[in-house]
Amino acid sequence: QNFQRKAQENLNSIRKQDIADLRGGKKPPYIVRYAFDALQILMQKKLVDVESFQAVIDKKEVCFIKDSFDYAGKELSSMTFLSDLVYFSENHGEEINDETIELLEPYLRYDENPSKHWGPWEHRICDPKLAGQVSHFAQAVCEFVSNMALYSQAIRIVGAEVAQTKAKA
Repeated sequence: QNFQRKAQENLNSIRKQDIADLRGGKKPPYIVRYAFDALQILMQKKLVDVESFQAVIDKKEVCFIKDSFDYAGKELSSMTFLSDLVYFSENHGEEINDETIELLEPYLRYDENPSKHWGPWEHRICDPKLAGQVSHFAQAVCEFVSNMALYSQAIRIVGAEVAQTKAKA
């Protein structure tokens, strides 16, 4: 429940102006675009087909996958965008499956040991601190996605322990 509460706090920190700034017309930085992709993955929404793409985050250009912001970013214009996210966090956290967590891994995973870190950048793609340097919305979304993924994993662990306890009884 703690991760779910944190995820809801992340959403509550998003102001309407944060969203309006993204709708402003100019192309958002890639860290914002990838944060939105991670949100789409979490909510099991459609993304563009996978293709390699050169993207820049924190002044480093690498080959990753093409983001879906131009396609999926239209959701930002929905009047219910934030309330839809809150509803998702309150009612669908238990439905986040292993495949979704696996698809999120490239966005959320980071290991300080270079031999264990396989990401294209030297940080998580959805790094809240880096995202926060360019957009409060992106920072909150990075934190939200991460907390919902942790919540989903915690639910599975607790569920397995409860089932094991019942089996022993």
